[in-house]
Amino acid sequence: MNRKVVSCPVEGTWLVNDSVLAFGKSPASGVAVHRYQGRGGWWTCERCGSFVNNTREPCEHIKAVIREI
Repeated sequence: MNRKVVSCPVEGTWLVNDSVLAFGKSPASGVAVHRYQGRGGWWTCERCGSFVNNTREPCEHIKAVIREI
């Protein structure tokens, strides 16, 4: 699925939306992805959970943000 990344005003946080928004949805209604900078850093997706270093494959939401930045 093609995902679109929309930056958030909060540093280290992004919203990820599907390419086509459903009726009544705004770009601000995506899945939040957070990047934490402490001790090696890690990613958290509000829908799929955390990704720390290479412990497991990141979800599609995190991959979309990584491609964007």
